Amino acid sequence: MTFGHVELLSPEGGVILLLLLFSVLTWTLGVLKLLQYRRLQRRARQFRALFWQQDDLSHSLSHSLAETGAFANPAQAALQAPQPVNGKLTFGLHLPDRVERALQQQIQR
Repeated sequence: MTFGHVELLSPEGGVILLLLLFSVLTWTLGVLKLLQYRRLQRRARQFRALFWQQDDLSHSLSHSLAETGAFANPAQAALQAPQPVNGKLTFGLHLPDRVERALQQQIQR
């Protein structure tokens, strides 16, 4: 069996088949990543629109808990920061400091 002037069962043909296999694998991964990126972008747009349509933060929090993503995770962290931990406020930190700290931790994650 030949492919042009290269015998496919020779070492050169094996290299060509291996390169062809890896090329197909690379293109498949590229397309899958593109689809994943578009899905995440769509979810982020939907979450952002839903989040800003809410009248108050409690509604935003209840809707954001069901979501995950680039916008949902920091929003959840910021909205949950003012809530007491185990029924107590944490070390007397002021509200802006607690929100900022929660956002920094979420960004690091």
